[in-house]
Amino acid sequence: TKKLANQLEELGCEKKKLRIIRDGVDTKKFYEFKVSDEVYKKYGLNKGTDYVVFQGGIAAHDGVQFMVNAAPQVIKNNPNVKFLIVGTGTYEKNIRELIAKNKLEKYFQFTGWVNYGEMPLFMNIAKINCIPLPDAPATHGVVTYKLFEGMACGTPAIIGNMPAVREIIKHKDGAYLVKSENKEELANA
Repeated sequence: TKKLANQLEELGCEKKKLRIIRDGVDTKKFYEFKVSDEVYKKYGLNKGTDYVVFQGGIAAHDGVQFMVNAAPQVIKNNPNVKFLIVGTGTYEKNIRELIAKNKLEKYFQFTGWVNYGEMPLFMNIAKINCIPLPDAPATHGVVTYKLFEGMACGTPAIIGNMPAVREIIKHKDGAYLVKSENKEELANA
């Protein structure tokens, strides 16, 4: 991204040695399709539920805690919502404790780690692809594959409003750009 290139220049890299190569997505794997009943059954999911999906490793810098903090307002607005966390990681225990502390267990489901080849299934199950990037210097130059994978499946995203993200997409044009740490803004997107 331009933001990342600027950061590298500030660290002393010569501009002429920098090239921006945009991320992409394999549209032979990630595309819009109907998910079979067997997949819903395999993961204990309900077809009529509106799933907000987070996919990937779970670390503090992934912002899953912001999704949990916003959940009560989302549930108030849509009682048919569930939060599906596809992945695992070093911060999962903290996330589970936060969910329990807020008595939200019945609204959250964890799949554990799944094979990457199954990710298109979850992006097609998702009503919303939640990418709650925190506002931190390390995320300012980041645009994650998760955004592109969901978009290729026709799934709108809620994503942290970072400079690099704004290079790729405009607010309300396939994604809602929010300050992830603001639970009201995240919940109302």
